[in-house]
Amino acid sequence: MYIDKPMRGHGLMQTIARVNRVFRDKPRGLIVDYLGVANDLKRALATYTESGGEAKTTLDKEQAVRVLREKYEICADLFYGFNRTAGSSSDQLALLPAAMEYILAQDNGKERCVKAVRELRKAFTLAVPHEETDRVRDDVVFFQAVQVALSKRASSEGKTNGNYNSNCNSLSGASSGSGYCFFGRISFRTASRMVIPP
Repeated sequence: MYIDKPMRGHGLMQTIARVNRVFRDKPRGLIVDYLGVANDLKRALATYTESGGEAKTTLDKEQAVRVLREKYEICADLFYGFNRTAGSSSDQLALLPAAMEYILAQDNGKERCVKAVRELRKAFTLAVPHEETDRVRDDVVFFQAVQVALSKRASSEGKTNGNYNSNCNSLSGASSGSGYCFFGRISFRTASRMVIPP
């Protein structure tokens, strides 16, 4: 077997075990490691042997709920003072611009929010199903909507017509201000008087 991608823990142990199986004329396996996973293998073996051959493959639900509460509080603190109560989903959508501005007004607000919501989403996924996840579900959905809106805003900033036209020209090899930009079967004519939406 040739290892050409990173592997860790259980997946690495499974791979090694499959290769090392003996059968008829096959006395052993051969593993060629191109990435240097030896340290990961040592850690996986240590975990496996410490547990007596029965490594924990699942996370304790109560531990997951504790992490969820911690990550939820971090996100809630980011929105402290912002009235995020809304009745319908369309009301929640109407809150997004104000929520984005609220976060952006804070020191490193966007970065902190994106990181905190990402961690909350992971913790929420591990804790489901639980009564605590039912309690915070609507807030988690709102936090995620704000995170997505902030990420989309950041990706659309800096995409000006000039940037778009220069990218098209560099792709097509055309000179500045004229030429075609091809994306699959669609071609976009670039010109200085054209307005291209972000």
